[in-house]
Amino acid sequence: MNCHRRQHQNHDGQIRLGIDAPAELAVDRSEIRAAKLANPRTGSDRHAAV
Repeated sequence: MNCHRRQHQNHDGQIRLGIDAPAELAVDRSEIRAAKLANPRTGSDRHAAV
């Protein structure tokens, strides 16, 4: 039962993420892509910081 509940929770989270994330993710990706193209240095800096 615990396993099932956990799976359900994961599934729900995934669906929620799938509905909520795309717009934000797409914007983030676009921004990151643009930033990388405009400032390749920023991408390197960001990577180093992480």
